Parts: sequence; C-alpha cells; structure tokens
Amino acid sequence: ARLPQRVGISAATNRGLEMSTGEFVCFVDHDYLLQRDALKYCAEALCKGSDAAYTDSDKIDELGNRSEPFHKPAWSPEYFRGVMYVGHLLCVRLALARAAGGFDTAFDGIQDFEFFLRCSELTDKIVHIPKVLYHWRKVAGSVATHSDAKGDLGRLQEKAVQLHLDRLKLPAEAQAGAFPHRV
Repeated sequence: ARLPQRVGISAATNRGLEMSTGEFVCFVDHDYLLQRDALKYCAEALCKGSDAAYTDSDKIDELGNRSEPFHKPAWSPEYFRGVMYVGHLLCVRLALARAAGGFDTAFDGIQDFEFFLRCSELTDKIVHIPKVLYHWRKVAGSVATHSDAKGDLGRLQEKAVQLHLDRLKLPAEAQAGAFPHRV
C-alpha cells in the first residue's frame, strides 16, 4: 500500500500492522536480503509456541561480499535493555505486536528497540534462531555502514529503557552508556 504522504517509519509500520491479516509479522529494513529459507525457520519456531523469533545477521556490500557476522545471544531481557541486539530478522505474533501497541513515533530512530521492549513485557516466549538468515546492506547513510549514521541515539534509548523499567516497577535508573545503540 502506498501512503498518501510521508509519515515516518513508526507511523508507516503501524499502517502495515493495521493492514496485516496473518498470524505472524516479520520486520526487515528496506536495505536487506534474506536467506532463501529464512521465513521457514521463523515459522517453525513460532509454530512451536514462541511469540517472537529473531535470527543472526551479517552485512553485505554493494558487490555482494558478506562480512561482520553477528551471532546473537539467546534472549536476555537484562542484556537487551542495554543493547539492541535483536534487530532483524524479527518475527512476532501479530496479536503480540498489536497488544504491545505497535510503534511509538516518539522513538523513531530506535523504534524497533522500543517496540520490542514493550513486547518483552508481555511474553517470555522469545527464541533466537542461531543462523545467519538476514543480510543487512552496507550503503551510504546506513547504520550498517556507520553506527553513528542516525546521530546520537543514547538519550532516546535511555528514555525508552527508563519507561520500560517504570512499567515493570523495577527500582532502577537507566543511563546512556559509552557504547552505540546497536552492535
């Protein structure tokens, strides 16, 4: 579907969620490639009772050379609060995405992170698929090329984590760290 005007990534993704009719939704960037069987692996994990599944990834340049494999850890809510390691490929039950309230436009730039913080408050059935199934294109202006391409996201991440901690009634204070938002 084409939106009548540019509305930003969170609002556009929310429109996609409104239009979705399947049991699951998967989130990818516009500058990606998937392994041929990526969705099969995700569907298998979700059909076994998981509410969310994420895969390992790497980066691919304009010549098709793959590099920087990212072998992600198993789900850890504590670690995730500090580092956006889930990233893509991420697939979730549509009901979970909607129950979490979709994407918040106030967090454009870290929208996937903030969204998944809220998802993780509703389920612990989150699985990691330890296979490189998502290839993130390294193009000019992309975070895949330079981690600071979107500017300093530390304060926005700090705000998202603090709101998350408050919703969970965890007596802790979020503070921006020395490392980038994404790894």
